[in-house]
Amino acid sequence: MCDALKLPGNTRHSFRHTHATILREVGESLRTAQALLGHSDLETTLRVHTHVIPESQRRAVDKVAEILFADVRKTPATLESQTVN
Repeated sequence: MCDALKLPGNTRHSFRHTHATILREVGESLRTAQALLGHSDLETTLRVHTHVIPESQRRAVDKVAEILFADVRKTPATLESQTVN
């Protein structure tokens, strides 16, 4: 199939990795991915087939930063209105 579509280097196995990764990205449980991939061991699904998408990492860091630095991320206009003379 990959040869017919001129997708070099892709195998059926690489599509399994992609499938597991996208399932996790859209919020499906690892148990669901495990069942769909037919793994008997959840660790195989987690450690071998599921990968981190860089955009997911950025979103996670942004969410944590919003919590930790909620007061720091105010705009200059907001800060001016809070200045005490």
